[in-house]
Amino acid sequence: MNAGFLEIINHGQEEKIRLLQNKVDLYSANLEQYKQKSYNETQVRVDFVNFFFQLLGWDVLNENGLPQHLREVTHEANVTVEEDGESKNKKSDYAFRIGTELLFYLETKKSAVDITSDILPAFQLRRYGWSGNLKISVF
Repeated sequence: MNAGFLEIINHGQEEKIRLLQNKVDLYSANLEQYKQKSYNETQVRVDFVNFFFQLLGWDVLNENGLPQHLREVTHEANVTVEEDGESKNKKSDYAFRIGTELLFYLETKKSAVDITSDILPAFQLRRYGWSGNLKISVF
């Protein structure tokens, strides 16, 4: 089992808040670096998103050793969407499940992408959520 994962799940709430604050401080201190086009989406996931959802108690790294169809979190999850009248396979950055029930998709974007003004990321996420018949999807 991953030592970092165990450290996160074994801490009390106050310690989790401290760990989260440390991550926020790190991001704030290095914001200009993270806004560079060279800082990619995968690095955002590795540096921040995985940590955040582990802190919330999700088994992001499959520390429980579950088979693919029972994992709480699937990376690069297959999503079938309709595009130009045809079914196309796409990849959501994350799919979150409890048992076999799909709860939500999570999409990440590199910090250089302005999700408040660029409509394409929102369209992508909405399309994934609609295709999965989900009530919510998350950036």
